[in-house]
Amino acid sequence: FSRMPVVGLLGAVFIMMILYHVGRVRSWREGFGSLNAGHIFMGAMIVAFYGSLMIWNYRPMRYQLVMIYPFYGAAATILAAMWYQKSSSSPKKVPLLFYLLSIPVVVVPLYQYCQALFDADADVACWEEYKYWLVAVATAITILAGAGVAVWQRRTRLLPSWLPKTLLVLVCVALPLNGMRLYHNFRNKAAYTIRDCNIDLGAILSPGAVVSGPFGPTLTLANELDCIIHMFGVSQPDPDLFMKFPVTHLLLDEANETQAKEDYPEIMDGAVHRVTYRVGSKKVRLFSVAGLTGNSVADGYRRSLYEETVDLENAGATEEAMKRAMAFVERYPQNSSCYLLLGEKFQREEYMKSAETMFKKAVEFSPTSYHLNARLAEFYKDWFLATGEPRLKELGLKYYDRAIEYSRKPGRIEKARRELKESLP
Repeated sequence: FSRMPVVGLLGAVFIMMILYHVGRVRSWREGFGSLNAGHIFMGAMIVAFYGSLMIWNYRPMRYQLVMIYPFYGAAATILAAMWYQKSSSSPKKVPLLFYLLSIPVVVVPLYQYCQALFDADADVACWEEYKYWLVAVATAITILAGAGVAVWQRRTRLLPSWLPKTLLVLVCVALPLNGMRLYHNFRNKAAYTIRDCNIDLGAILSPGAVVSGPFGPTLTLANELDCIIHMFGVSQPDPDLFMKFPVTHLLLDEANETQAKEDYPEIMDGAVHRVTYRVGSKKVRLFSVAGLTGNSVADGYRRSLYEETVDLENAGATEEAMKRAMAFVERYPQNSSCYLLLGEKFQREEYMKSAETMFKKAVEFSPTSYHLNARLAEFYKDWFLATGEPRLKELGLKYYDRAIEYSRKPGRIEKARRELKESLP
């Protein structure tokens, strides 16, 4: 739905059109109106493949390609029906079964839309939390759809033939033009943050690290680290996965982190969080699991200088952690993680000039990262609120503007910018 929303919605309408006839006893005797066996097959294909893949289970993207054909066939059927509109012989009562069967069909695109809406604000749409609201709204939409069908059947004459045809031509022209616009904007806003995360990950981990998780392949493209491809959430988790493969680190987004904790609680309970990356709009956390898996190769992994810094900081050995951190940035000046760590530490201890230097170093390493620009802007915001110095407000707004420019979903950043702009000096 996210890549072909109009086609997806037309496919849902097509399924509801079939369900209208499924619910009518007369249709089983006289036929499904203008629908033939090929249409029924397309509808069955959509339902069967969608039901077998399931939107809340992981399957490789290539498995879903087969659904493109019936969805576009269904969309073409709806568009053809609108182009060659035919009068209804007599009003027909909308069957009750139509409403009952159509509610699940409406829930699917509604849930997809809500996910996109919540994701725009960097939140997560959770089925368990919103399922009753989604079903209620889907029920209301289905009732309105049934009422619309009843009104349409009782119309006294057809619409002027030019009106639906003009609308269809406009839609068919506007959709590819909008797609070209989106691609153009995407191409011009390339931030190369995946490349920067690759460089950073290669610096903060030792050469013997073996990374796994859904973002492992993405973040090991441009460094020398090894990767084992694995997605969490499969129907039957392999209890010997970590014994078979010498995985030392996991790169997990929120959904996979939750699933990993359910599938391998004994490992994830002791996993150590190292750093958090932003890959697109996803928050991806790096965990160290070396020494927890029982794999002899993974157990022999030697921590990097950065990992030693994090462990010392977590243990409260701040002076030693500071020495290791400064040694790390001297040896690996091309990084963002250690600069952020130092910036956070200096800000907590109110060494604001030193914190500013560290945050700016992180931005210099990845100047098109919306997250790093937003973090520097947040630093200037906090500093301005503490001192009231106008220069800091101007700098904060400047870096918020940069973060908004490079973010594809800048809702929260725009809100933070407004708060800073409206703050009194």
